[in-house]
Amino acid sequence: MSRRAGFVGSRERPIPHPSEAKAQRAFVSELRTSPLLRRDWRWTRFSAGDVPDEKWAGVMHAMGVNPGWPDLCFVSPRDTIRGVVAKLHGMEWKHPNGVLRHEQQEMYRWFLENGWEWETVTDSTSAWKALQSWGALRFEVKL
Repeated sequence: MSRRAGFVGSRERPIPHPSEAKAQRAFVSELRTSPLLRRDWRWTRFSAGDVPDEKWAGVMHAMGVNPGWPDLCFVSPRDTIRGVVAKLHGMEWKHPNGVLRHEQQEMYRWFLENGWEWETVTDSTSAWKALQSWGALRFEVKL
C-alpha cells in the first residue's frame, strides 16, 4: 500500500502538470482583480493532493485534508425569495490532455449525485464559461 503524497492507497502523481498550475494561477489573478464575479459568491482553493513532499502530505492528511476535491470551490448564496439554497460548485484544473484521478472521479460523481456542479477546465476561457453557466457572474459576458 503506497503512502505517496501522504494519502494511503494513492499511486498517482499528486503534483499537477506545471502548465495546470500556471494556468490556474493566471485565472485566480484575473478573478481577484475582475469585477465580474458576483459579490455574494464565495470561493477558495485548498490543497488536497498537490503537496511538495511526503512529509507535508502527511501533515495535511493528519489535519483532515482528503484527496479528490476540486482545485477551486465556489459557493453560491442562498436566495430565500426564490427558494434557492446555497450550492457548492467545483472547478478542477487539468492540462489539456489531463484526466481526473480515481479520487477525483469519485468526488465528481458525488458532486453530481448531490445536485452540485463540477467543471473540469483547461484555461481561463473555460473557467469563465463555467462561472457564467453557474450564474456566478454579475452580467452576461461574451466569451
